[in-house]
Amino acid sequence: MRLLNPRILVCLLLTVATASAGVVYRFSGTADGLNEAFQLTLPSFPDYADPLLGNVRAFWLSDLDSCFRCSQLGTPVVFFVLHFDILDNGGPPFVDQVVFNDLNSQPPGPGGIPNNTVQNNYIFPEGAVSHFGNYVTLAGNSGTLEVTPTPEPGTWLLAATVILACVVRRPVFIVRTRR
Repeated sequence: MRLLNPRILVCLLLTVATASAGVVYRFSGTADGLNEAFQLTLPSFPDYADPLLGNVRAFWLSDLDSCFRCSQLGTPVVFFVLHFDILDNGGPPFVDQVVFNDLNSQPPGPGGIPNNTVQNNYIFPEGAVSHFGNYVTLAGNSGTLEVTPTPEPGTWLLAATVILACVVRRPVFIVRTRR
């Protein structure tokens, strides 16, 4: 007796393997001897088709899941720059860039005004901010960017259902009659 049609099982397992609810970016880097890091979860890859914003997306401190050494000023703390012309020549090579506004350890400026924001640029291979994978900076400041899918909560329920359907057997009730 078959518990589950093999074709249905394969379809369910493929659904479990491909379902995702979003994208998680985990970044860590070092600039000027100081470590900085953030984690950002988005419902999908950023949309770069907006003609007003072009190839840049800005994220505020409130957008991030966590941040280490982020600027506390009322400005975006992380920028993603897609398809950046690194040589400024209108052609290749293109790269993706993560720009991080961090806390600077410099003393306050004139009049005691905090001098606490530094913009650090991290250069990654083209496609790093728009494709899943693990990336390492190409030049300049050293950093890593991990881009992973987030599993949907329903994915785990679906996986558990498939496993239970494969493992648990239907009880068989035998009715005996007396002669």
